[in-house]
Amino acid sequence: MNSNLLYYKEPAQYWMDALPLGNGMLGAMCYSGTSVDRIVLNHDTLWTGYPRSIEKPGAFDAYKRAQDLVREGKYKEAQDDLEENFLCCWSQAYMTFGELELRFSEFDVSNYERQLDLSNAVLTSKFNSAEASINKKAFVSNPHNVLVYRIETENKAKFSFDAALSCPLRSEIRTEDGLLIVDGECPGDSDRNSKVYPCNSLVYYEPLEERGIAFRGALKIDTDGMIEYCDSYISVQNATYATLYFAIHTSYNGFDKLPVLEGKEYKCACVKTLLEASDLGFEALLKEHTADYRSFYDRVSLQLDNDALPLEDTDKRLEAFRPESNDMALYELLFNFGRYLLISSSRAGSQATNLQGIWNNSTKPAWNSNYTININTEMNYWPILMCNMPELMKPMIELVERSLSPVKRPLRRFIMRMALWHIIMRTFGDFPHLREAAQAGAFGLAVPDGFADPFMSFLLTHRIWTT
Repeated sequence: MNSNLLYYKEPAQYWMDALPLGNGMLGAMCYSGTSVDRIVLNHDTLWTGYPRSIEKPGAFDAYKRAQDLVREGKYKEAQDDLEENFLCCWSQAYMTFGELELRFSEFDVSNYERQLDLSNAVLTSKFNSAEASINKKAFVSNPHNVLVYRIETENKAKFSFDAALSCPLRSEIRTEDGLLIVDGECPGDSDRNSKVYPCNSLVYYEPLEERGIAFRGALKIDTDGMIEYCDSYISVQNATYATLYFAIHTSYNGFDKLPVLEGKEYKCACVKTLLEASDLGFEALLKEHTADYRSFYDRVSLQLDNDALPLEDTDKRLEAFRPESNDMALYELLFNFGRYLLISSSRAGSQATNLQGIWNNSTKPAWNSNYTININTEMNYWPILMCNMPELMKPMIELVERSLSPVKRPLRRFIMRMALWHIIMRTFGDFPHLREAAQAGAFGLAVPDGFADPFMSFLLTHRIWTT
């Protein structure tokens, strides 16, 4: 049984059933539907917030008091003091861009299947109908920073569809110069001082220095069919093939740069990405994407079973699995899927993977989809060295370095003793600072419920030290 394939005989119904694609920056969760096909889109710099100071007066004194209280066995008093006088506010939140939706004619579907090939990071789906046999293929190119989605029929049968983009953030959608464009802005705040967590509400500010990250997402379609550019969608009629190119660029210019006043140019950059990808074409992009991805994936292999078993629905394999079962290839598949997710979510030039990698379908994700460095962030990077992919650690190293860069030398020593708690406060300036209960804070305090482990304090620095 192939340990490089996630294989299903039905389209995804829910976001958790969709299959992930990514290049470190741009993420996509693909439903591979028939009459309606949805792709949930993400970019790793779409966060609420803007750079600002979140230092809390008296925090150092509270930390020293807590140390003394713990030594005296007064754990509850130490926790209460830290939560009242050391912790600051909730984190900023990782946002979703929105969705690309393709609406086709109604099909009577037979012989449906979809699969994600982990060995080349390509998603395919196909099905038969009375009108046509439709094949789809999708990938996200790291070399060209673009999502590519190819739809074609066998025997030159024709199909039609409408393509629309939607965005839950403050945005404007229009067609212009052969593109479907979304120009938008992330909230300036995730209501970080709210009593409700996560993200009680999203807050937009008008002063330029308080505005959030601006972005552009755009779609281009190449086809042999007839194209009509409507106000907020693109209509394709009587095509035998269509190649969709989608890209996102943002104004994010660094954790210490104001997104509007000091942000990067992003609108022309987004258009340039699409035009260059379209000029190259599907086959050239696919060839370059596969070579780039496999340069990481092919460094390691795991083989536990040589039995050649028939291809079976992955969900059914999971449901049928028992420790005594002989589906050893399922272990191999899990190992390969973990490597796939890391290659797809952490690359040179990207941000470090957050709590959900780079995939998120909500403006109110669990724990704001931030950086929880007591364990989760480190877990994302556990496969790095054992799978011989040290280059993928670079975003995490840069996260630590930029988190400490604005801090004066005496405070840097204090922060390192505190196991890099400050990282959560400084990431993206004010973006994902996390306020957790004190016992979860990776201080290495010996709290009575056993939740905090002293070794948590070294997880980040150890991985960086050994990379």
